[in-house]
Amino acid sequence: MEYISDNIAEITGYAASQFIENRQRTFASLILEEDRPTCHLHIDRALAQQETFEVEYRIRHRDGSIRWVHEKGKASYTE
Repeated sequence: MEYISDNIAEITGYAASQFIENRQRTFASLILEEDRPTCHLHIDRALAQQETFEVEYRIRHRDGSIRWVHEKGKASYTE
């Protein structure tokens, strides 16, 4: 992950800097296990077609609560 808004701290309980380039944690590690396959399917399909993606799933907040996330994104491609 190259960019994530500072607002992510409200959603996850973790600072944005912890997710950049997976320095301290991966964002995917917060996704509930039962939501991961569908989430990854949507994102992988969009990335393979070099399109933007949009997906909803649940994450576990640092305090243990469950939060719904609506994510939009796109990959940056290089040679």
